[in-house]
Amino acid sequence: NGVNFAGSDSGINPHTHTESANEPSSPNNGDTWWDSGNDIYKVYMDNAWKDWLGTSAPAVPAWGGNRGIISGGEPSSGGRLVDISRFDITTAGNAVDFGDLTGASYDGSGVSSGARAVIQHGIPSGSTGTNTLDYFAPATPGNASDFGDRTVTGWNNISVSSGARGVFMGGGASGSYFNTMDYITIASAGNATDFGDLTNGSAGASATNNETRGVRIGGFSASNTFTNVMDYITIGTTGNATDFGDTLASGIYNGS
Repeated sequence: NGVNFAGSDSGINPHTHTESANEPSSPNNGDTWWDSGNDIYKVYMDNAWKDWLGTSAPAVPAWGGNRGIISGGEPSSGGRLVDISRFDITTAGNAVDFGDLTGASYDGSGVSSGARAVIQHGIPSGSTGTNTLDYFAPATPGNASDFGDRTVTGWNNISVSSGARGVFMGGGASGSYFNTMDYITIASAGNATDFGDLTNGSAGASATNNETRGVRIGGFSASNTFTNVMDYITIGTTGNATDFGDTLASGIYNGS
């Protein structure tokens, strides 16, 4: 790795250049890396990867990446869809076929580790809800496989993810609205485990999160009753949700 003086290694390490979507291991100051997953040229300076202008490179969430996935749905003609499709978030264009879920469904939700996506089915054909969980690798087109089951059967559920753990929140069935939350370890297929409870029963809500905290937003709190409640959890620690605050207006099916 350099010049030897009097038979001893000088300790000088040559600079390396890497082109990869994965961060190089054991870098030295001065090493360069073309981050092909995010199209950013980076230099290792002051013991951190920074872009070539010297600013800190943006962190990629543990559950994120450049591929978008769409699964299931309800077409205008009625019925349910079994399709999974994909698109590149960085390049405008139409979605293309990825594969199929294990069954047709809509009104579900999903979580991801970046390497694996887990989809909870919502309403399959001829049913008021399901507890089915499917999984697949977003990087590899193909059909989904069975992952396990949620602890409740329903629809209009929401979900958040830390990258390692996915938490499914609420849902409804036959006029009932769950406050149930359950979680999975995304890397290990199996049934979900009880996490705790939301501050009220909720279906048709939305959710947002970072790597540590998930927030539930609005939804139905009872039949034909909308709520402005927001509550939050620490994804890595089981327990009941805590009040976060209120939205500007009570509502359902909002985006986040």
